[in-house]
Amino acid sequence: MKKVRKYNFNTALDKMKEEDSELKEKLDSENLHTRDTDFIIVGTNGILISVSHEGVHYMFKSLEEKYEIGLWEKPTKHEDGTTSTPIFPKYNIKVKIKYLMENSEYEEYDIKNMVRHFGSRLDTNYAVLLESLKEIGLNLKEYNTVRRDCKTI
Repeated sequence: MKKVRKYNFNTALDKMKEEDSELKEKLDSENLHTRDTDFIIVGTNGILISVSHEGVHYMFKSLEEKYEIGLWEKPTKHEDGTTSTPIFPKYNIKVKIKYLMENSEYEEYDIKNMVRHFGSRLDTNYAVLLESLKEIGLNLKEYNTVRRDCKTI
C-alpha cells in the first residue's frame, strides 16, 4: 500500500538560511525555529497539506503556491527550573510548497494514522480529510485508510 509523507520543515529552513544571510542572522539572533511538521500530499488535481493530527488541512492547486509556516522562539529555561514555551509563532514566512518538499526531511505514514483516533469530532475530521484526498485526485484504494474505531467513507 502507498504511504503519505509528513515533512519536517526545519531542514528546509536550514537550507533557506544557507541561501539568505539576512534571514539566517534574523533567525539565529532571535533563536527562532519552526515546529511545523505537516503532511503534504500531491494528487492529480491538487495538493493537500494537513497541519495537525486532528485532520485540519488546506488545499492548493499548484506546487508553486506558497504555504505559510510559523517561526517560533525556542523554549526558555529559567533559573528556577521552569521552562516557558511560546503558544504562538513570533513570525510567519511564506515558502513555495515545492521548495518545502524538496528541502525537508520526511517520514512515511499510512493515511489511517494521520488523524488521532478518538472522539466524534476527530472521526468527522477524518471523513472530511478522506473526501478532500479524493478531491485532489488520490485513489484511496491504493492507501491504507481503514480504521476499526471510526466510520470511514
